[in-house]
Amino acid sequence: MGKDHYTLLKEGISRLCAKTVSSRRFEPVLMSSLGGKINQNNPYTLSFSVMAEARNGYNFKLLLPKLSNDFDYHKATDKFMDFMADYHSDDELSHAFKIIKLSGLPRGTILVKYNPETSRIEWQDHLPPEIRERVNVQQENPTDS
Repeated sequence: MGKDHYTLLKEGISRLCAKTVSSRRFEPVLMSSLGGKINQNNPYTLSFSVMAEARNGYNFKLLLPKLSNDFDYHKATDKFMDFMADYHSDDELSHAFKIIKLSGLPRGTILVKYNPETSRIEWQDHLPPEIRERVNVQQENPTDS
């Protein structure tokens, strides 16, 4: 019976996600006090995302692309629900646990995205690549300043 409820819940959330993203809306734009838009090349919608609570102060936030006929929002949400179910059943053996370790965050919200090419949920680093590279170099060489 629990499995049936999970299937119905997953289907309902997937339909809600696809319907919400495809509904006409204004896309929020972040502006800087220094002038201009922040991250003009952001491929993800700021108007909708899916969040799920994990253990030990972590949350996962599924980022969804801005409206596109080429992206399967229903499948992305399904995969995210499966990703979270695996996390809660397999814990340290789950793909989600590996993403927590990869993020390096002590707690907080971990951004993830659905990759249609691999059909998997993947980590989306919140740092731009050039900043992540500097952070990694500093972690490898802590005495260099």
